[in-house]
Amino acid sequence: MASVSGTHLPQAGQTANGNGALSALDALNAFLGTVQSGAVVTAVTDLYLCYELQSTTATPMALVPAWCVSTDTADYYVSCYTGAVSSG
Repeated sequence: MASVSGTHLPQAGQTANGNGALSALDALNAFLGTVQSGAVVTAVTDLYLCYELQSTTATPMALVPAWCVSTDTADYYVSCYTGAVSSG
């Protein structure tokens, strides 16, 4: 793929809080919950906005805005809409 263009339109009702997308602080708090539930991490090395490719039966391929939390062991993605954490 050489390029992608278009407009991202979030699905109705897909905001993390009534104020729009998740802030960096809220993303780190969501990530902290993952670490406290058993993920082995000793250091966060980077935090940046990205798009995560998600696929469901309703939307076969969607690029969803997320925060990427890079650590010394793995990268984690925090959805800007829901605060859900996944590992990559």
